[in-house]
Amino acid sequence: MTAGRFGLALAGLCLLYAAIETLYVLRLPLVMDEFQGARAVHALTEGMPYRDFTPYKTVLGYYLQLPALGLPGSSWQKLMAVKLEMVVLNMLALGAASLLLARRFDRRAVLAGLALLVTMSTFLERSPDLRVDMPTAIAGLFSLLLLIERRHLAAGIVCGLSFLISQKGAYYAIAGNVALGGWLLVARDRAAARGLLAFNLAAAVTAAAYFGFWSLAATPARVFSSAVGDAGRIAVDFIEDIRLRYWGRTVRFNPLFYGLALGALWHLDRRRRDRAAGRVEWELLLYGSSLSLLCVLHHQPWPYFFVLLIPTLWVLIVALLDGRMASWRALDRRRRAWLAAGFVALGIVYPLTRLPANLGRDSGFQRQMIELAEAALAPGETYLAGVDLLWHRRQVDDRLAWLDRLQLARLGRMAPGELAELLRELEAKPLKLIVDSYRIQQLPRPLREALGRRYAFYWGNLMLYSPIVEAEADRFELAIGGDYLVLVEQGAANADPGTIDGRPIAAGGTLRLAAGTHLRSGSGRIRLRLAAPELDALRDPRYRERRPLFPDVYDY
Repeated sequence: MTAGRFGLALAGLCLLYAAIETLYVLRLPLVMDEFQGARAVHALTEGMPYRDFTPYKTVLGYYLQLPALGLPGSSWQKLMAVKLEMVVLNMLALGAASLLLARRFDRRAVLAGLALLVTMSTFLERSPDLRVDMPTAIAGLFSLLLLIERRHLAAGIVCGLSFLISQKGAYYAIAGNVALGGWLLVARDRAAARGLLAFNLAAAVTAAAYFGFWSLAATPARVFSSAVGDAGRIAVDFIEDIRLRYWGRTVRFNPLFYGLALGALWHLDRRRRDRAAGRVEWELLLYGSSLSLLCVLHHQPWPYFFVLLIPTLWVLIVALLDGRMASWRALDRRRRAWLAAGFVALGIVYPLTRLPANLGRDSGFQRQMIELAEAALAPGETYLAGVDLLWHRRQVDDRLAWLDRLQLARLGRMAPGELAELLRELEAKPLKLIVDSYRIQQLPRPLREALGRRYAFYWGNLMLYSPIVEAEADRFELAIGGDYLVLVEQGAANADPGTIDGRPIAAGGTLRLAAGTHLRSGSGRIRLRLAAPELDALRDPRYRERRPLFPDVYDY
């Protein structure tokens, strides 16, 4: 294949990837973690990592995403900008990696492997996520490519950078050491020893520079605890049922991709047993098998996790296809046609059958809830969602800002007195709205019921401040001032709404009330719902009713 034809085919595959991903970015609902990722990126504009806040990950990936998040537009448009930035970054990385692979492997093998990669369902669905896993994987991929090119110093630096994007980059350091250490045992020469030393020295210096730099702003202990200790505790958290579920899912939708990756390991191992394997084959075998084992043993293989392994499997597949090229040429035309048809059908067309299901999804409801919540909040007012939907604003209480499985369990273990104190603190704060989701619904019952007495559904999953005034109450408190719509509670239709601060009120009427204490007379229980005329023009009738805010994020 000529260089010109290779370049055109490579550009076409990269553009195919970008086209599909752009559609996915604009259609697929966001996952909870993507809002947390945006919050982590935005935190860089509010303070210094480790000194002013403790980052969830090492921070290089967040700085990579910061420019797109700072572009003009609404908060939703900025989220889309970061995801589209990831698409462009991934596309350029795939193109550059393919050019590097074509220097060592047959160009047709590179293109065939890339065709499998850019149509692989898991890779398409998860590589543009607003997370740092894919940038980590890109650094790991180039570390491997530099390693097999014997550019050990550069490979170590890039491997160190992968750790500075996410602690999961440590997997690439382990795999690199297994590959170089294993080759040293085989070759027993100084070049192999120098390569192993250079790789580790470069990676260690890169990581040390990171820890040293941020230790100027905080203490070394705090930086190390956040970057290593906290991440280690999360990594060993075992969730019983997700391993088989998500491994089975990705293999089921991409059988040829994983089958060829296993075939590549078998092919490389057979070359080793036949004493025909050279340095590159040894290193690919050891690197690919060790990284695969680490990923199989990983405790939380959520679907986004697989992007850490998939690029390495792509390199293995390219090596396999390159190694079988002579056998391919020896086949007659008919057999090659059948094999090519099977390759396209099972490796490309079958994974792309996911397209209708993916493009049939819609992120419009999420966008509507975010835009309404954003428009409703004035400076100083807060919200509650259990996830950082409005990544540029703080929620009402840090204990309720990220309601994952662990935090919900902590809240569930709270004593009644502790919950009562939390409720008193919430009532004293200007909590204007709640965005309902499964996370809010899993709050402890006393907390959930108390919130239900103070907030009512307004549009979709948006709940506005709407306190109930009991029939027997002669005075009540409002945490937020503004215009209120008077609603008669069900079962009290014949009751007299009475007066508030001496002003007559009627069901369906509105009145302006300041924050603070108010006097009320009347015979029935009423609910005062904060009016929000500024939201009327933004409401989309398609999203009037409640629905899941995060619908089947991983299981659709």
